[in-house]
Amino acid sequence: MKGFFRSNTFKVLLTVITVLFGITMLSVTTGSSSFSGFITDIFYPMQSAAVSLDNSDTKLYDGYSQQELKKICTDLTNENDRLRNLLTDYYNMKEENALYRDLLDIKKEYKDLELTGASVIGRDPVTAKEKFTINVGLSDGIRMGDPVIAASGAVGVVTEVYDYSAVVSTLFGGKVKTGVKINEATESGVVTGGNVLGESDYLVMDYLKIDTDVKEGMIATTSGSGVNFPPEIPVGTVVLVRDSSRDSSKTALITPFVDEEMVERVFVVTNYRTAYKSDEGGE
Repeated sequence: MKGFFRSNTFKVLLTVITVLFGITMLSVTTGSSSFSGFITDIFYPMQSAAVSLDNSDTKLYDGYSQQELKKICTDLTNENDRLRNLLTDYYNMKEENALYRDLLDIKKEYKDLELTGASVIGRDPVTAKEKFTINVGLSDGIRMGDPVIAASGAVGVVTEVYDYSAVVSTLFGGKVKTGVKINEATESGVVTGGNVLGESDYLVMDYLKIDTDVKEGMIATTSGSGVNFPPEIPVGTVVLVRDSSRDSSKTALITPFVDEEMVERVFVVTNYRTAYKSDEGGE
């Protein structure tokens, strides 16, 4: 508070109050006409100064003129834009580097696969586990039915494709049925999303043998049967084996390695369906 009474602001305020008091006293002792002329004489220089203030070098704050303050604001705005662009470039480069690292890891395991890296650009909160949109499409060589994988395992299949984007239906989606196997138990079957059985957090491997050796903790991988996925792509871990609700077989619940709702970087296998058709005597 003491600082306020010593500040320039207080001094200006005190001066204004003194002037107004003097003007009031003067109006009492003079006629209204004289008072009007006096006011005009007093404030005319101020009006003139106000008109020309924009183009003046009058010092407004800490020794800076209005023109200098404007320049400082413009420079700060430009610098802020430059830093924002640098930050955007940094995050884009970071994302690209992560994509390349994942690509190198996958290439070590699957040397024969032709892969196109993609980023997830859209999810519907209601169906986030069942499908999402990626930023590659027909212009990148993506086709309907291409399998999609991530660094940690199988993700889904391309079910819609446009010029510059595509929709991936995940293993949880009802459109995808994937042949899988469990090498430790010499067992194979088909995996679908668990929604149809009220097991939305799991993949369901149906039609296991009644005397199956599949146990909790075993790893499920793609079998390569059908055209959905190449063989030996990790799918998930068995968490429970129980009687099937459909017939006398067994059912395994599997926790997938890929979190379909959180995955951001994926790879589309662009040569597998072509290779499969060639092996089968197709196109």
